[in-house]
Amino acid sequence: MSRVAGRVCGTFRYKLLGQTVHFTSDPENIKAMLTAQFSDFDLGHVRRAIVGEVLGDGIFVQDDSRPRNRGAARTESVQSTCGAGGRRWTAPVNIQEMFVRLTMDTASEVLCGESVNSQLAATTDQYSEASSFGANFDQAQFHVAKKFRLVEWHWLHNPPEYQANIRVINAFAKRYVDMALAKGSACESKTPEKEKYIFLRALAKQPSDPVELRAQTLNILLAGRDTTASLTTLLGVPRNAPQTASLRETSLRRPRHLRHLRESKRDQLLETQGLPIPAVYSQ
Repeated sequence: MSRVAGRVCGTFRYKLLGQTVHFTSDPENIKAMLTAQFSDFDLGHVRRAIVGEVLGDGIFVQDDSRPRNRGAARTESVQSTCGAGGRRWTAPVNIQEMFVRLTMDTASEVLCGESVNSQLAATTDQYSEASSFGANFDQAQFHVAKKFRLVEWHWLHNPPEYQANIRVINAFAKRYVDMALAKGSACESKTPEKEKYIFLRALAKQPSDPVELRAQTLNILLAGRDTTASLTTLLGVPRNAPQTASLRETSLRRPRHLRHLRESKRDQLLETQGLPIPAVYSQ
């Protein structure tokens, strides 16, 4: 659009199949939608129809924030799992190509209690029902992206492959929901014991519908997989130890508020260097 207009177009609209679609990259608009005026905006029925078909009624399609569900998603999982890893350094490895699979495996283990082993399936001939979940999850997102391009006409794109993806995804999630509910019922009469934190089991301790549990698990799994994978854009930061230490020292001294991000020259330089680096997304 900027090339067509001959100037920078941060916000514009155009007609798509008879529908008016708005696009914006203006920082103030994004800040208003995601932070300052978050409650003034609606995700819209199109997003709920498209994303909800795969992920169900979870955090990616809810406008009311559902305090109970949000609170359950923000449990003590971070504190409980930070010490779960090993204490030793691993050998150097190039994770650029396998970062999405790595985060899929770690997220599924924290959420469901069992890794989908997509990393192992990709590097060996091993195949299982769980490992096929990752491939179907990626393929479903591919179709979701196509449906978003059609906006109100999203129902026109509905190939058999997409429906097969949804069946595999839902069957996988339902299996772990049933296991979590069964374990929760079995443990009610037993003395509580300290065990590894598993998101789905913690969520199942509250009165919940199995369909709702499945939706929340799939939504958090998507967030944990894709957003974590995109952090590869910052891999270059710790390679410069003096600069990293200086940045950390500056951040700790500065008040933690949104407006201070714009005032920090170091943060601005970090954004300038990090954003042009392509993030790792599923294909």
